[in-house]
Amino acid sequence: MTSVRYTDQQAKALSIKNSSIALSAGAGCGKTFVLTQRFLGYLDPDQHPDLSSQLDPLSQVVAITFTDRAAREMRDRIRRACQQRLEHASPEQRDYWFRILKGLESARISTIHSFAGGLLRTHAVKAGLDPQFETLTGDIQQSILRKSVQDVVHRELIANDADVSHLVLRYSLETLQSTLAQLVDQRLRIRFDDFLNLSHEDLASRWLQILKGDYFEAMLASFRHGTEAMRLVSLLESIDFDNEIMAERKASLLAMFRPRSEEGETRLPPIVGSPQSWLDDVLGLLVLERKSKKFSWPSDEVQAQFQKLYAKLKTQLKDLLAITQLTQEDLLEPARLTRMLLNVYQKACVGYQEAKALRGGLDFDDLLIETRRLLADHADVRLQASRSIRFLLLDEFQDTDPLQMDIVRFLCGDELTSGKLFFVGDSKQSIYRFRRADPTIFHSLREEIPPAGRLPLSVNFRSQPEILNFVNAFFGDLFQGYEPLIPGDSRQHSPLPTIEFLLAVPPVAEQGRQGDEDDTDSPSNFVNENSSNDDEAPDATARRMREAEWIASRIRQLLADETPRVPHRNRSTGEINLRRVEPGDIVILFAALSNDGLYEHALRDAGIDYYLVGGQ
Repeated sequence: MTSVRYTDQQAKALSIKNSSIALSAGAGCGKTFVLTQRFLGYLDPDQHPDLSSQLDPLSQVVAITFTDRAAREMRDRIRRACQQRLEHASPEQRDYWFRILKGLESARISTIHSFAGGLLRTHAVKAGLDPQFETLTGDIQQSILRKSVQDVVHRELIANDADVSHLVLRYSLETLQSTLAQLVDQRLRIRFDDFLNLSHEDLASRWLQILKGDYFEAMLASFRHGTEAMRLVSLLESIDFDNEIMAERKASLLAMFRPRSEEGETRLPPIVGSPQSWLDDVLGLLVLERKSKKFSWPSDEVQAQFQKLYAKLKTQLKDLLAITQLTQEDLLEPARLTRMLLNVYQKACVGYQEAKALRGGLDFDDLLIETRRLLADHADVRLQASRSIRFLLLDEFQDTDPLQMDIVRFLCGDELTSGKLFFVGDSKQSIYRFRRADPTIFHSLREEIPPAGRLPLSVNFRSQPEILNFVNAFFGDLFQGYEPLIPGDSRQHSPLPTIEFLLAVPPVAEQGRQGDEDDTDSPSNFVNENSSNDDEAPDATARRMREAEWIASRIRQLLADETPRVPHRNRSTGEINLRRVEPGDIVILFAALSNDGLYEHALRDAGIDYYLVGGQ
């Protein structure tokens, strides 16, 4: 048989047998490869002769992935590996591997929702479901949801429901229906039960407690650690004021914001006095008498930078101060409207459930809810389901939600930590709150696994050393328990630098203007408080266009440059050589595709062919 080479980390993850495995796998570290090899290891007649001697060993190994595409990829990899094993198998094992290869299409490799759907259909009578139920996905599910909400609102309007009538008059029919559809769709992601039995007075009281407690503390910490606060420190440190008042206020602000090193850690200065008085002090220090002509800024450019910065700082400060001044009376009307909305929300949920029942369908949330209920309420089903699985492999475990975790515990039973479970995750790649994903579940379960089963997978095969050095340095302090990525190939093949920042800054004349000298809303200040927030400025489109032009220009330079930059492995010799940049080497990633047209226009103007994935 063709030998497969493993890193030390991979070999350890594949060799441990008497413990469940929690594999913390970084990006580009071969987690799918390890999952595939672990799956094959469970089927190996030399490693598990008791399993391989059974009529259908494939039925006892379950692999759950996050997407259908990932399930197909794993199945295809296993098929190729089985073909290789069949080609090199001994005569006595050839029939076995042929049987495995033939049965792969029915192997239990799927998403959690597909697995749940299959379990519910198998035990449909006990689950109280039609075994032919339809799984509602995508546009069909959304269409049923919207139609059911519309029907509920119209029905309640005809019945003169006071809450619905008031909300429609206050916000419009379309807004109410859209809001209800979003709430019903998120019914498992929001703890509605915490609020449904509260009066609007109680709700206002709870809001006030939260706003002035944990929420305020989090917002204050975010402000003090935020980009604008750090930019303030940086700008102040670069300026020497010849005016005594300016110099004193600069020193005071630096004393309040500049991080200091204490006991080997970098910390912000403590807040002196109450948070409200501290915020008032900061706001006051950013203001100077405008009519004073005894000082000047080092340059118009520096003053322009402060004009934009102060606008952001002032908005944040006033938002924080507004929280400190809130009273329960201020929240009674929003709480009353929310109480009305919750009343209507409950009716909309019932309407959505009825619409799905009429269709004979379950949505993704229903699949998980009904599966957990089935396993929790029926010990015989739980035992049968658990016994039917000898080994359970889970991919992308950092995106598991509480419902899925309950199902996993039911399926593993007493063998949760003793060798039945093999799960892979990376909290750095979590989608977090999307579909209730909670990376703390990964960390919590990992702590339950014996120490010998808590393994890293951090040797990266995707990026060169200089890229990984940057990633480790940049993110090391941002993620708790960050595991640095290690290059699988320690050689740096591409020429330096490997990281570039294209700062498409506007010309100095566009960076900001001084405020009106006659403005009496506030005295002269470090920056003009009338300057717009960058994210809301009317020239935001112009800035994106400038960025798009810079990107297109840089891409054109790279494509025209004959300098060898891209590592390319010779398939015959295995030797790595460099070649020039080709169009297929380049990808542009966006946070959202709302402005993709601007970048397409810039690429077309530069004569660069492109392919848009998603968008319109």
